[in-house]
Amino acid sequence: MDSEWAVLSAKVAADINDEEGVKTVIEDIETEWNEITRFSLREMLPGSIQHFINELEFSLTGSKDALETGEDIESYFSSLGCISKDMYGMKSVDVVGAIETIISYYEAESYEERLSELVSEWAMKFGY
Repeated sequence: MDSEWAVLSAKVAADINDEEGVKTVIEDIETEWNEITRFSLREMLPGSIQHFINELEFSLTGSKDALETGEDIESYFSSLGCISKDMYGMKSVDVVGAIETIISYYEAESYEERLSELVSEWAMKFGY
């Protein structure tokens, strides 16, 4: 959705009913944003929960390639909104939030226990 469309929609909707017009435009923008977010996550994250788990497991092996995979995992967590920085620039991962988000994204409730172990171990290994 481009900004010109949003402005035009808001003007038209406001002519009919200010409150409902603004509400409709906000809902349209949120819907479009959610679609963009889902698309970008599909492009970035591994294609399945099993591939995600395999990458997590590999990142914990200690090899040079595993460290690069650990950086990939960090970018996954960041994209999922599970990494934050404090005012000193120290990063932390919300382990519980990451697990819930991954399970929700992949619709994979049966992997919760394994993800909990791996994400916690990953956070400790990579200093989160």
